[in-house]
Amino acid sequence: MYSRIIVIFLICLIPLITLVLAAVYHFSPEYQTPRFSGTFPPLLTAFAGLTAVYSMILLVLLAISNIKNKDASDKIKSVEKNNADLIKQNHGFQAKIDLLSATREISLILNEDVEFEIILTKSMEIITQLSSSYGETDAVTVFLKSGRDDKLIPVAKREKGVTYFEKELNRQNVNNKNVKESFEHQRLFLSVTGDEFDFSLPLVADREAVGVVKVKTILEGDAEERTRKVGQIQINLMEFAKIISLAIKTPTLYSRTITDSLTGLFSKRHFFAQIQTYFELSRRHKTPFSLLMIDIDHFKSVNDTYGHPVGDLVLREITKLIEKNLRKTSSAYRYGGEEIAIILPNTDLKGAIQAAERVRKKVESYRIIIQEGSKIEVTISLGVSEYNDHMEDVAHLISRADKSLYQAKQTGRNKVCSI
Repeated sequence: MYSRIIVIFLICLIPLITLVLAAVYHFSPEYQTPRFSGTFPPLLTAFAGLTAVYSMILLVLLAISNIKNKDASDKIKSVEKNNADLIKQNHGFQAKIDLLSATREISLILNEDVEFEIILTKSMEIITQLSSSYGETDAVTVFLKSGRDDKLIPVAKREKGVTYFEKELNRQNVNNKNVKESFEHQRLFLSVTGDEFDFSLPLVADREAVGVVKVKTILEGDAEERTRKVGQIQINLMEFAKIISLAIKTPTLYSRTITDSLTGLFSKRHFFAQIQTYFELSRRHKTPFSLLMIDIDHFKSVNDTYGHPVGDLVLREITKLIEKNLRKTSSAYRYGGEEIAIILPNTDLKGAIQAAERVRKKVESYRIIIQEGSKIEVTISLGVSEYNDHMEDVAHLISRADKSLYQAKQTGRNKVCSI
């Protein structure tokens, strides 16, 4: 800008000097003689004309240069704008690539394994990667709705590369700000403290809110850059939250199909699928396995005396006690009402009777606390049957266990029988 002003000044200065010199000479004593009266100094006139032409040419050239400079400046601005648009598009494409990659990773995990902790761990790792592209992710916490009272419980937290689960979490140190609001209103909440940005995002699958994911990220840069980063993080989290929600809900849905909601035991439907598998394995490999059928004695009397809520409490307490006293390889199922089935793999009749007797004694000595601190005691009857090569199908094995249970109930209850 300043160089252009200097050039224009110099161009105008040359003819100005010429005119000044001509004026000075015109009023000089030499020029006032009769010889020069009414004339103009020829050299000065010629020089003034040449400088005027020179100035005009320079001004034209300068004008053309200005036009070209303006065109060049406009082109540079256009290129810069195009570059900015391309960079923006590139960020958008990269974000989509990251989301597609994240989706693929979660899909692979779901196809290989549906263990809840594995899904949570991988989900939090991917969230950390997505948000770390724009800033330093400090922590990711997942809150899920409790199945009993619908409260939001922190079930996992990833911090400094380490994942902690519900049993390891110190809930007093878990930040739950905006979690309840995000869950109830099913929308993203953002709180800012200095350079810390705290995102609370609802997890919604099939129009059902299942929890909230909370991401704390440190963002650097000026206000405009931070605003851009926040917008991109929000887009990434909102898109990926849909995938996380389905990923988290998948094992939950599977669990619901095979689990009894009241007792937490496996369902009767799952029992038939499992016992068929064990039956075929035992037939193929000639290995033993046994079945226990359990019934809570006088359970109808408990319901009639104390009411169904107490009856449900008794059923839950007894099933917990039974599960606690089984081997890890054994599995318990709610067969119907107050009746429970236990599959004992690699266990012969003698071992099954011992296991049944151990469970019976534990229940017999157990006291259940009900309303107003009062306690009640219950007993169970058990029927045992063992697989053998002569059995044609699973129904034969179940029938023998049922008959054994019937015998235990008919001969006094609170005992173990096998036929």
